[in-house]
Amino acid sequence: MARNLNLVLNVALVGFMALSGVNFPVAELPAWAQIISGGLPITRGLAAFRMAFAGGGAAATGYLLFLRLERSARLEGTFDFQA
Repeated sequence: MARNLNLVLNVALVGFMALSGVNFPVAELPAWAQIISGGLPITRGLAAFRMAFAGGGAAATGYLLFLRLERSARLEGTFDFQA
């Protein structure tokens, strides 16, 4: 049973990697595969990761804002944001 489950999980992992743009750009996929790729969370996460390491300002700004809000929430004990 566990061996069959492992096989299924490995096939699913390879499918996700093939459709998410891990090995090659999503733009190179056929149109039907690009539609499926757009629905996978790993595709967006990978795009954000690439933007952050390519100097994308939006990803870096979002991360810094998150750190500031997290620090504020820890210090004040609340999630309210006061500029």
